[in-house]
Amino acid sequence: MNNNKRKKLESGSNNIIARLLLRTPEQLKLYCKLLDNEKKQDLYQKVLKEMRKNQEINQLKKLNKVAAVIEEAIEEERK
Repeated sequence: MNNNKRKKLESGSNNIIARLLLRTPEQLKLYCKLLDNEKKQDLYQKVLKEMRKNQEINQLKKLNKVAAVIEEAIEEERK
């Protein structure tokens, strides 16, 4: 994959993360219910990847909350 495509994919992921951070936990739960399990897993992985890259504590706290909501949605689907 060339650098332009990689940057475009990364910026798309960042855009998704930014949109998720603007949602309330209730909105996130509703959004996750609309996704199939594969999409939830993908989204969860993107959030975890962003957490590993980010060093700002406030941002990490927000990302952790997003990850927890997605994880809860994944677990609910398994039941």
